[in-house]
Amino acid sequence: MRYGMSIRAVSPMSGQLPHPTIAATVRATLSRVGRTLTHTSPVRLLLLICVTIAVTHSLTMLSLHPWHAILPGWAHSLVESVLLVIVLFPALYFFSFRPLIAQVSECQRAEAIMRESEHKYRQLFECLGDAALLFDSAMGRVIDANHEAERMFGRPRAQIVGKRCDAFFPSEKAQEYRQRMTPRVGGATANLEAEVRTSDGRVLPVHISTAALTLFGRDLVVGLFRDITEFKTLHGELLRAQRLECVGALASGIAHDLSNVLVPVVFATDILRRAPREEQEQALLDTIHSSAGRAIQIARQIIAFVRGGESRRTELQLRDVLHETAEMARVVFPKSIRIREDLPEDLWPVRADAAQMAQVLMNLAVNARDAMPDGGELQFAAGNLAECDLARNGISGARPGPYAVFSVADTGSGIPAEHRDQIFDPFFTTKPAGQGTGLGLAITRDIVTSHDGFIQLISQSGHGTKFRIFLPAIAASEAEPLQRQGSALPAGQGELALVVDDESTVLEMTCLALEKAGYEVLRASDGAEALAAAAGHGAGLKVAVVDTVMPFLGSHAVIQALHEVNPSLSIIQTSASIGAARNGDRAASMPHAFLPKPFLVEQLLVAVHEALQAQRLRGNGK
Repeated sequence: MRYGMSIRAVSPMSGQLPHPTIAATVRATLSRVGRTLTHTSPVRLLLLICVTIAVTHSLTMLSLHPWHAILPGWAHSLVESVLLVIVLFPALYFFSFRPLIAQVSECQRAEAIMRESEHKYRQLFECLGDAALLFDSAMGRVIDANHEAERMFGRPRAQIVGKRCDAFFPSEKAQEYRQRMTPRVGGATANLEAEVRTSDGRVLPVHISTAALTLFGRDLVVGLFRDITEFKTLHGELLRAQRLECVGALASGIAHDLSNVLVPVVFATDILRRAPREEQEQALLDTIHSSAGRAIQIARQIIAFVRGGESRRTELQLRDVLHETAEMARVVFPKSIRIREDLPEDLWPVRADAAQMAQVLMNLAVNARDAMPDGGELQFAAGNLAECDLARNGISGARPGPYAVFSVADTGSGIPAEHRDQIFDPFFTTKPAGQGTGLGLAITRDIVTSHDGFIQLISQSGHGTKFRIFLPAIAASEAEPLQRQGSALPAGQGELALVVDDESTVLEMTCLALEKAGYEVLRASDGAEALAAAAGHGAGLKVAVVDTVMPFLGSHAVIQALHEVNPSLSIIQTSASIGAARNGDRAASMPHAFLPKPFLVEQLLVAVHEALQAQRLRGNGK
């Protein structure tokens, strides 16, 4: 029985239980009435009250019928009222109020679940990292937008909701984007790259992903808008890096060919200058030699810049790097920019990568040039800073110790105060589009930091800019002793030398320089000829000058074969290629030196002399 009630039908006349079939019928009827009244309505409630009153009146008449003539009217009414309360209250509770309370509780639970679900949806919607719009699929009107959408479009939510999504696209592409945003049949998402226009007129590249959904019987579309400005910038920088890689490979080849062209010029003028000549002819040879030397420096700087990714830190004299950069600036920069150098002779050395330091200086110099479109003065300066002078110069937090300091200063427009905290950020630039990448100063800072140094910026809007670079200096006890260079070049004593180079002019001039210095020379234009010459002379061959880049056999294979023929042979590698240092590392177990092209006669003779001295020391050690 519903509600746990046990009902028995009793005859008022006999007091005996009715037939079991009648009792079962009454119980089934009352159960159906209970189920019917579970979801109570006002009409059903009124009907229940009326039925209850009628039943109560009938029971009263039946129970009082034998005493109807005896009892007064007030007793009759009292008995009927008591019976009405006894019957009506349980009936209303079990068949109306209790189901109504259950229905109200169910509604409250449903409302709580709905509020929680709405709160979760709102939290998820607002916490999305992308701008999200919910819009009607038929009309395209925005129904909802999250905080990220407000930030992207530069409008409050009230100004976004109610607008057509076309309003956020450039007018010439709005229809195309609107069609492509419509999700495909079958629930698949639509993805596209587009552009959106912000409230201040800026156009942002975005990636849009849309999906269809149904809420409350309405067909809606949710769209996620992701700002891909940084991705586009990185993609552009990747393409730029690939182009620069091609340019670097081309520059490497040009520098290699230029080196081979310059070696004969330098050697020939150097040999001719040593013979007595008239003053005018000597001056002409000096001019040719000086110009060739300047071209050699340019070739070396190109090679060093292309090889910038390889960090090879050695003891470095910054004065030389600063002077080379200043010389290159004089050649490349407009003549309206005056280049001034203030480089002391006693500048402390540092342990650094020469190519990376050249890159730092060129980055700063190019920025200085761009800050002086109408001309000005560009100064390269350097100095020493003892540990006790750090605090005096307003420098705090630096690692204790002496520093070598160099600076690049210009008389340009200066850096505004609001930009000074951002200039070292990647991709930050104040230059017009297409004239700057925003990476120069970021790379400069990274290089200096990797060398345990730091940068100091001194600038005032309209009064120029100075960058000061602080690098830890090498103490005097750690510095490598400098070789004393005498005026007389080392000469040979008839030792047999082998020169291997596929460039005929370089081969002839190198052999001529060695012959003039007192050596006997064998010539070879490739690896096969070199091995044949070495095999024919055996231990009589003392030193070999081998070019790295050769046909048929590479320098590494040639060096190994030469050592198999003559284990005591000293070998000097020469090359202008970018990978020469790596090839030298592969042959590091073999006694040899590396001589970068283009080189001078003095450098060649010194390298050969030192190789022969090392050979004698090895022989004495045995």
